[in-house]
Amino acid sequence: MESLSDIVLLVDSKGVIEYINRVPGTASPADVIGRSVYEFMLPVYHTAARRTLRSAVESRRQLKYEAEGITPDGTILWYEMRVSPLFSPDGSVGALLAARDITIRKQIERDRHLAKEKLEQEVIQRTRALKRANRRLTRELAERRKTERALQESRRKLRKLSRYLEHVREQERIDLARDLHDQLGSTLTALKLNIHVLMNESPCPDSSHVDLRREINTRLDEAIRDIRSIIQKLRPPVLDDLGLVDAVRWLSGEMSGASGLAIKIEVEPRNLSIGGETATVLFRVFQELLTNIVRHARASRLHVRLAARKGGIFMTVRDDGKGMPDPDSLPDNAMGLMGIRERIKTLGGRIQMWNLKSGGSTFSIRVPRPSPSGEEAE
Repeated sequence: MESLSDIVLLVDSKGVIEYINRVPGTASPADVIGRSVYEFMLPVYHTAARRTLRSAVESRRQLKYEAEGITPDGTILWYEMRVSPLFSPDGSVGALLAARDITIRKQIERDRHLAKEKLEQEVIQRTRALKRANRRLTRELAERRKTERALQESRRKLRKLSRYLEHVREQERIDLARDLHDQLGSTLTALKLNIHVLMNESPCPDSSHVDLRREINTRLDEAIRDIRSIIQKLRPPVLDDLGLVDAVRWLSGEMSGASGLAIKIEVEPRNLSIGGETATVLFRVFQELLTNIVRHARASRLHVRLAARKGGIFMTVRDDGKGMPDPDSLPDNAMGLMGIRERIKTLGGRIQMWNLKSGGSTFSIRVPRPSPSGEEAE
C-alpha cells in the first residue's frame, strides 16, 4: 500500500487511525496512528465525515465525500474521501478510507467559478450600461422624431404660407394689370383722341405746332404700347382667357421673336385645358425656365411638352444648351431654380433636372391633376 498515490487509512468505528500507508509532508505514519482522523480535517467537515462513516457501516456500502484536510505540518489540502465499511470476525467494526488529493482540481474549479462570477458581473454591468445607453438612445430618437415632426410641420406651414403669398402676389398682378388697362390705358387713349381733335380743329397751325403735336401723338402711342407690354408681363390675359397651353404658346412666341430661340411645343391631348392655380404655377415655372435658358444656356432650340395622364399633369422642357453645373447640388445663387422647386412643391408636385450626354438640359415636372373643386388632387 505504501506505493499507492492515494492515502489509505484503517480506522475504527470512532474514526481512530489504526493504519496509514503514508503521511503528506515530513511526518511519518507513526506520528498519526492512534489519533482521530477528524484531527486532520477542518472542523466544518467533522459532522459530515462522522455521518458518512456511520452511514457506510449501516448501509454496508461505499460512500464518498469531499473535505479540506490539514497535514501535520499545517498545509491545507482538498481530499476526496471514499469510505468502505469493514467487519472483522470478532464483531468489531471499522472502515477503510482512501483519500485522494484533489487540490489542483478544486483550484481549477474555484478559478473557473471566480471567472464565471467575474464574467457574470461584467455581463450584468455591461447589460446595465447597454440599458442606460438604450434608454438614452430611445430618448434621443424620441427627441429627434419630435424635432423632425416639428420641422416637417414648419415646412408644411412655410409652403402653405408661400402658396398663399404667391396667390396674393398673383392677385395683385391681376389687379394692377386691370387698373393699368382700365385707368391709365383709358386715360392715355382719351388723351390721344383729344390731341387728334385739337389737330383737326386748329386753323392753319404752323409747322412747329404740327411737329409738336406729332411728337406728342408718337409719345402717346409708345406709352400705350408700353402699358400693354407691362400688362402682358404682369398677367397675360391669355392665361385667364384661354388657359395654360395658349399662354405657353404666346410666351414662347414672344421669347422666340426676341431671342431667336427655336421653340417646339407638343400638347397631349391636343384639346388639353388647364386653368386655375395649376395653370398659374406652371406658367410662372415655364416663364422662369425660359428666362434662365435664354440668359444662361446658350441654346438654339427648345422642346416643350405638355401632357395630361393618369399620374397628373406633366411638363417637360428640353434645351440643347451647355447644361447645368450640377443639377443635384444647386449653388446658393441659383435662386430661380430653387424658387421653381418651391412653386412645384406648393402643388404637391416634383421637378427633376438632369444634363444630357449630347448636350443641354432636361426639366421634368409633374403636378397632381386639379380636382373638380379646383384644388390640386394628390
